[in-house]
Amino acid sequence: MVIGASAKGFGLSAKTSNTKVILNGGQKVTFAKPDGYFSFHNVPTGTHLIEVSSIGYFFSLVRVDISDRNPGYIQAALTETRRVLNELVLEPLKEEQYYEPFILVEGVGVEG
Repeated sequence: MVIGASAKGFGLSAKTSNTKVILNGGQKVTFAKPDGYFSFHNVPTGTHLIEVSSIGYFFSLVRVDISDRNPGYIQAALTETRRVLNELVLEPLKEEQYYEPFILVEGVGVEG
């Protein structure tokens, strides 16, 4: 079975070369193409998790169920909301905010 989809949103298409797509915690790994499309080949029937890793963006995990009874039938849902996806298009939930913490401590001295 082949799982194919695309990752898009928040200007992500310009950065897709850095977008890693991970199946089942690293069982299979691929990178999104410049158009955002990615695929996994020879995925067995059963339940699988897709994780998207892209610097500066946060994605929800996606649960993918590949039917053993109905060949070719795939159902995908966001793990956080359990919302079923009609098509497997992965969009970031939000942009990650990076910062360096700065702590200012006043009145601290060293006694000798």
